[in-house]
Amino acid sequence: VLILLFFPEGRTLATVRWRRIRDGGKDQKCVFTPYKYYSVRMIPKTPLRNPFQKIELRNFLNTEGPRIYPLTSRPPIIQANEYGAISFHIYDETARPKFIGSLVQLLENGELWSVTCRYNMNALDNKKLAWVRWFATDLHNILYSNGLFMKQILGIQMPFDLEFRAKGLKGLWLHWTGGEDHQFIDDVVEWKGELTDLKPETIHRVCLIISEKLFDATGNAVPDDFWREEE
Repeated sequence: VLILLFFPEGRTLATVRWRRIRDGGKDQKCVFTPYKYYSVRMIPKTPLRNPFQKIELRNFLNTEGPRIYPLTSRPPIIQANEYGAISFHIYDETARPKFIGSLVQLLENGELWSVTCRYNMNALDNKKLAWVRWFATDLHNILYSNGLFMKQILGIQMPFDLEFRAKGLKGLWLHWTGGEDHQFIDDVVEWKGELTDLKPETIHRVCLIISEKLFDATGNAVPDDFWREEE
């Protein structure tokens, strides 16, 4: 079963007033194009008795919101939307509509999504790379910070159901500094499991499983020294 995103392709997730002459100072739609992305979804095990209100979720993001990965020095744009509330960074400011590069979305049912397209890029020789080591390192932080947010700020008890999906990988080269590049055979990598607690060893175990899935999509095993700097 494919793990799809929480929104249909091409759906407007936010609207911003872009104060540039070329945009006429008009509101600009912000969309995420789901061709190549990584998504991490945390889901409450028990359905909420009372769904959150949009204003609550927006206030949570404004005051205690989880960080958006990959990190950037720019402050995020935070708005309520039809799904709850969103915190995001613009990837392509010249396009119409504006393309979202990374986002954190809170749903009214307590779900928390982190989605990004920023780990895939071109190398100097135009070799299209998937920076898996970079993503895997950030995944530690995503799992911990998002889990802590759901537990402490939203008041949702662990464990959480957890879903990971990477899409648009086929033909890219799995890359990590100091290691050999491997080309992806599969286009989609998915995993469903749960996050039982926020102990470092629990989070590392989940990251290892997901890393194994990504490497397996190239027909290779995770190298012994892949996590050397983390341990």
